[in-house]
Amino acid sequence: MFSKLRSAFVGLLVIAASTVAVPVATAVGAPSPSSAQVGPVAQTVVSPMTTPTWSNTNIVAVSSGFKGSCAIQGTGPTSTSGTLFCWGSGPIVGDGSNNSSNVPVAVSATAGFANTAVTAVAVGEGHACAIEAGMLWCWGSAYLANQWGVLGAGVASSLTPILVSANGDFDNDGAAGDAVTAVA
Repeated sequence: MFSKLRSAFVGLLVIAASTVAVPVATAVGAPSPSSAQVGPVAQTVVSPMTTPTWSNTNIVAVSSGFKGSCAIQGTGPTSTSGTLFCWGSGPIVGDGSNNSSNVPVAVSATAGFANTAVTAVAVGEGHACAIEAGMLWCWGSAYLANQWGVLGAGVASSLTPILVSANGDFDNDGAAGDAVTAVA
């Protein structure tokens, strides 16, 4: 009986997550539930997404890495920029928390990063980078990938987008003529 009840609950949770777009995260330190698990399921934390919400329409670009994915959702079918949503391992989500998410979550706006006109995105093993207003922003964790310097800002991790540091010939101010146009 528990198995059928659990299956029904998980099914409702999946339906709710796909129609209402609410992130669901397993409680910190709790094991991930599996189909073979017997007994109580780990407690989950459900929180509503802030606007803008994910609609899975007008996708401008998508990128996937080892521990997460990101997609730019435009406002219309001919959009070339839009709002960035990410899902996967906590640091890649970019919402300021370290919670993992199995549904798209809007990346947090930070000082200078408005998350309204993102034009490109790339996801690595434990980090992501995006271009907005001709400037390159990165977030995530080099600890996951053991690749120091992937954020390009002199820090090993950030849970929200930070501006990649200008250095030598790399000018990251978004000015015409030297704006960043691609990321990989």
